[in-house]
Amino acid sequence: MASQIAPDGRNPFVDKANELLVPLLRFPAYDTCTALLLLAWCEFRENYDSGFWDRVISFYTGRPVTIPETMCEIALPNQDEFVEISGAGDDDAAALAARPRQPFPYAVRLMVLCGRLSDALNSLRGAVVGDGVLPVVVRRRFVDATTAIQRDLQAFYASLPPDVAWTTDNFKRQASACQG
Repeated sequence: MASQIAPDGRNPFVDKANELLVPLLRFPAYDTCTALLLLAWCEFRENYDSGFWDRVISFYTGRPVTIPETMCEIALPNQDEFVEISGAGDDDAAALAARPRQPFPYAVRLMVLCGRLSDALNSLRGAVVGDGVLPVVVRRRFVDATTAIQRDLQAFYASLPPDVAWTTDNFKRQASACQG
């Protein structure tokens, strides 16, 4: 049976799956993980790339990230890789310098930090012994990791340029430019 597409282009089955997602995340079952992956692929197919972020899924499921950061060999995106289609030629340096920054490279860096936090939180899985106590070594590693992540998150947020900092005006501008 072909999927039914709503007049606005959205699939009603995907919308219902998204609606049921949060309540079902309380059940860490194989079926729930399978449903998350299928939903992610469906979102990806419909060009809703945000549905495909395996790092966010790992937060909800309590599972390790799908692709560890150590296995990524390509560089993170940067602003220089984004050229706005505005009619400005390569020789128009002033127009290129004045264009607003793309939020995507910053979102990718944030997802990397989210993956690190997820890995740290998930590292406690199965580490509790006896009457709910964490071994000292595990606790120390966890505190060190989360302290480093907190420091990295604070540095990341402090380094955001004003035009991509998390403000209502920036979100409105980015949404109107179809940037997020």
